[in-house]
Amino acid sequence: MSSAPRYASRTVAPNLVRERRLIEAGGTLLSPRKADLILRGEGGLYIKELISGDEGRTVPSLTGRLGVVSRVVELDVIDVTSNAFPDSQEELA
Repeated sequence: MSSAPRYASRTVAPNLVRERRLIEAGGTLLSPRKADLILRGEGGLYIKELISGDEGRTVPSLTGRLGVVSRVVELDVIDVTSNAFPDSQEELA
């Protein structure tokens, strides 16, 4: 997985831009048109919009980087951690 933090910006109103960090990204190409991605991001990062670009409102995006329309077919949340809830960082037995 790539571990260099990247920032994605989402324009939610004409003068309001939200920046969130993509911490890690990796994946496996399943076929010429499908991939299985594992992404780790900062709280508030819009994963589906990071993939699709949300009609240009989220930059950068996978769609923009690849130059082809990309979309999320299935989304599973694997883990949620928070400094506000230290127990959330412990692995479940």
